Amino acid sequence: MDAESWVGRTLDERYRVEDVLGEGGMGVVLAARHVVLGHGVAIKLMRPDAGPVWRRRFEQEARACSQIDNVYDFGELDDGTPFLAMELLEGRDLADKIYSDGPLSAAEAIDYGLQVCEALGAAHALGIVHRDVKPANLFLPQRPDGSACIKLLDFGISKHPPEGNVPGSLTGTHALLGSPQFMSPEQLASSRSVDARTDIWSLGVTLFELMTLDYPFAGGSLAEICTAIMRDEPRRLRGDRPSCRRRSKTSSMPAWRRTSATACNQRTSWRSDSGPSRASIWARRSRCRRVGPPACPRRSSWARPITPRPIWPRSRPRPRCRASPH
Repeated sequence: MDAESWVGRTLDERYRVEDVLGEGGMGVVLAARHVVLGHGVAIKLMRPDAGPVWRRRFEQEARACSQIDNVYDFGELDDGTPFLAMELLEGRDLADKIYSDGPLSAAEAIDYGLQVCEALGAAHALGIVHRDVKPANLFLPQRPDGSACIKLLDFGISKHPPEGNVPGSLTGTHALLGSPQFMSPEQLASSRSVDARTDIWSLGVTLFELMTLDYPFAGGSLAEICTAIMRDEPRRLRGDRPSCRRRSKTSSMPAWRRTSATACNQRTSWRSDSGPSRASIWARRSRCRRVGPPACPRRSSWARPITPRPIWPRSRPRPRCRASPH
């Protein structure tokens, strides 16, 4: 069924469709309004020809969104098509922002990155791995006070923990899920066996693109990009763009460059931590390096307060010795 044919219809006798927000390979997202309450909602519909595996993924996405974000309703239409009613956001994603307005400054990227870390930390604490973190899935809604609040979207291919006797992974052994430019080496090898560290890698690539409009691993084809991710070191955050060279002189850029390089390290031990919420700990680490001891809730190897170096007064210069005339 064509996506435009949904406009004007009433779904489940409650939601009147007003517009089409987006369309993908397995579903469509519609803008609708509740016929009684009058508030707007975003309704995600699955295609009727979707298989049972994608139906289970859709149900997992609904459960994940209900635990992390605002979900209003979930059910099936008369023809058995599952739908998910969520909060209707007005704004644009970060991919649209940077390719329309230009790359972000280091301060903006740090602010957005820390918000994404907190969202990923909440998901990781529930055992959920997003597996598709990228600027297109980071939404910047328009708020009345003008403040920025990043929303992490699209948990459609996320990995969930097992529930009882039902296996948690719906991914085949050789299935490749995600966007290749943002995938970690272990996700390229096997999307089924990844953990929270793959989201840390994707976030590092995302931050690189937000500030440079480029990727840390270059390649002319998909095979070259995958090879670079598996073998090469990431490029430095200071790119060839003049704007990037100017930003690298700011106080926040060097520390964030090191953090981004650590996130895109092939050795997973550099992206790991013993806790279940690696992303939130990484966020606290980055925040501590930005603002110092007041933001550090505790002393640990990841969140160590910065001890300011004392500034000693300059000593008086010694008088020069002059040779005696005799």
